Amino acid sequence: MRRLAGALSGALVMAAIIAVWQWRVTAHPVFFLPAPSAVWDRLRTDWLSGPAGHLFVTGTAWSAIRQTFETALAGWFVASCAGVAAGAAIGALPAVRDYTGAPLLLLRSTPPIVVVPLSIAVLGVGTAMHLTVVVFSCLWPVLLNTAAGVADIEPLQVDVARLNRLGPLRRFFRVLLPAAAPKVFAGLRVAMSLAIVLAVGSEMFAGTGGLGGAALQAQTTFDVPALWATLAVLALFGVLFNALFLLIEKYALRWHVLRSTQ
Repeated sequence: MRRLAGALSGALVMAAIIAVWQWRVTAHPVFFLPAPSAVWDRLRTDWLSGPAGHLFVTGTAWSAIRQTFETALAGWFVASCAGVAAGAAIGALPAVRDYTGAPLLLLRSTPPIVVVPLSIAVLGVGTAMHLTVVVFSCLWPVLLNTAAGVADIEPLQVDVARLNRLGPLRRFFRVLLPAAAPKVFAGLRVAMSLAIVLAVGSEMFAGTGGLGGAALQAQTTFDVPALWATLAVLALFGVLFNALFLLIEKYALRWHVLRSTQ
């Protein structure tokens, strides 16, 4: 009941914001801020005028959405695997943590957008460039959260695992990874948001299609309603992916919630 009330309150606040926005822009038009009704008309025309079998999404829209989110998810998956493995090694081995501290500080402080022109120069414009940008950006929150989670594990748990003659691989999956799971999932969630943002950003920088390419085209032609419609599609899919990930996280960490409430 409380969640329903919270969702209803949020919907009412959003409706009030849209109503005020519509009134303000209608009374005093602003070129770069179209009315919500104009954005909806463009959203329906460009994105939601397809057949019912495709959920009313046009073929061009599906192609752009698929390109962006395939890049984002593939880059996120690669960064997640590499980040969890490297973070576990750094967190579990103090010597590795000491040697990698300075390089990690330098790399994680590098703005992700700086990697885009470098990737274009080395890899050219294409899938490899987009994936490189997403992987570089998503790697650090996963790696650092995993390292912190593993480093915070009680030494007694590791000692008990060793006494039970668990090998390194079994210790990783049965002791280290479950104990660090809450922080690992926090890093994965942050990385998911970064993956979507950087996938769109790299597409806009290179002008290679996808949602970023659609936004760039609308921007260069000063088609403001089309730009806002593209941003609305991006926001909608971002919310859906975040909600799906929260459900997966809740299911995966149900044991942690139960233990913390006991």
